[in-house]
Amino acid sequence: MNGVFYPNVKPNQNWAPEPAQRYNDVNALLSQFGPTGAGRSGHGMANRTVYSAVNRTGAIIAEGMAVEPSGGDLENDELVPVKLSAAGTSAPWGVLLTRLAPGEIGPVLMTGVATVTLSVALPAGTAYVAPGAGGRFAAATSGRAQVIATKDLSAIIIIGSGGGDSGYSGYFKVIDTTSGTSHKVKIVDGANLSATIAGYATVSGQLFAVAPAELTITASGFIYLKATISGTGDDATISTPVFEFQPAHVAIEPDIVRVLISRVFIANSTMAFTQEKHGEIVTDFPGSCDSDSQA
Repeated sequence: MNGVFYPNVKPNQNWAPEPAQRYNDVNALLSQFGPTGAGRSGHGMANRTVYSAVNRTGAIIAEGMAVEPSGGDLENDELVPVKLSAAGTSAPWGVLLTRLAPGEIGPVLMTGVATVTLSVALPAGTAYVAPGAGGRFAAATSGRAQVIATKDLSAIIIIGSGGGDSGYSGYFKVIDTTSGTSHKVKIVDGANLSATIAGYATVSGQLFAVAPAELTITASGFIYLKATISGTGDDATISTPVFEFQPAHVAIEPDIVRVLISRVFIANSTMAFTQEKHGEIVTDFPGSCDSDSQA
């Protein structure tokens, strides 16, 4: 999609089949973001936030660089002029997902997973990166970009992962409680980290106050809130929901309901995770007539 801007079709405006150039550009975009992972930064679209950028710097900006708004006016109601970020920037930076020559247009990732270019190879155990000189990424001690894996001058990072969702302060917040080499997370009430309740869950019409819990994470996987039902009819009882870690997605079980709280990634002794669930939980057991009501 580089170099060409395609305006949206407005209501009542005549529309004609797309030209070959636009068809090819859409294919290139789908290859970049699709679940097949084609392309250097081709991680899945889910849980990504991107905006459309235009390069007005007069120089080529390479893929995988840190960029930020350059202060120019918004173009065509949706294009943000960008420039390379520098070390210590306080601007809202993102990762450029395609090479942009002057005047070309492409996507900038603000949250999600991307491959970035490093200024130097990261020291062993580096957990965070941040924009450095010339838009290349460098090791950092904290921030919103956690390292999932690295090799030579490239790294796969998850942006917006610091503490699950560093800006989230509601029920079932996931926080990093790692101690030494043992990776751990705790699920708490983000508005009151010392509260005795991590959040509320309504399971098949029954309300539960769920206690905080700390889990040891041994591999990449998933954190669920799990409840079990036993018996049938009026004799059926539902267990108080508890948190559990699973290294893979779990098949549906008729007597168990699970709600995904977080996805966890471990690579090169570094842990990163997402905040998948926000707020109170309402759910039902598989096969019930209200099973689509899960929040």
